[in-house]
Amino acid sequence: QPLIQMQEKLVKAAGKPKMQAPPKTAPVIDTAEISAAIEAELKKALFEKTKIGRNKLVAQVKKSTKEKYAAEDEKKQKEVSLLLDEMTKKIIRQEILENQK
Repeated sequence: QPLIQMQEKLVKAAGKPKMQAPPKTAPVIDTAEISAAIEAELKKALFEKTKIGRNKLVAQVKKSTKEKYAAEDEKKQKEVSLLLDEMTKKIIRQEILENQK
């Protein structure tokens, strides 16, 4: 106990205060609407046989989604990109679990 108390005193004397994490803000985009609108198209793109074709189709889906839902707004474009990445992971995980592929 004395060692712990001594460490706590040192932290108080010389330690830096903990950094506060910035509060999470509500998304600017309607994620449910976008997810529903592009899920089938994204699935089709993700399960293209060839790697080059798959990459092109996924890039097209990302580009068209950004143009449609986040035309000029930089923040919206970042959120759309994050949503697409999350959807991609979710679709691939779901396929692995359901079909062992």
